[in-house]
Amino acid sequence: MLVLDTSSSMSGTMGKASRLETSQKVITDFIKGRKEDRVGLVIFRESSLVLSPMTLDYQALTDVVGRVNDVNLPDGTAIGVGLSDALNLLRDSKARSRVVVLLTDGENN
Repeated sequence: MLVLDTSSSMSGTMGKASRLETSQKVITDFIKGRKEDRVGLVIFRESSLVLSPMTLDYQALTDVVGRVNDVNLPDGTAIGVGLSDALNLLRDSKARSRVVVLLTDGENN
C-alpha cells in the first residue's frame, strides 16, 4: 500500500518540482517496476481516503496518482489515519508479504 501526504506543505518546492510532484513521480516509477504485485493508494491530509484498493491494474493506479490534487480534503497531516487505512486494507490479505510505503514531509497533527 502506498500512503501519500497531499497536505499544503507538500506544495513546497524541491528544486523545480513540488514535494507532491516529486512524490507522484517516485510513485509512478515504483508502479512501473511492479510485476504481479497488488498495489493500492491511500492519500491523507486532516483525514484520509482510499483512492485505490490493491490492484494489478497499474495504468489505472498511475492515472489515480496523477489526479490526487483533484481530491478536496481539509488540510492537515494525519499520518496515523492514513497508515491505519492502509493497514486495514492489508490486514486480510493472503499475500506472502505486506508492505506500506509512506510518502510525507510532515509530522502528525
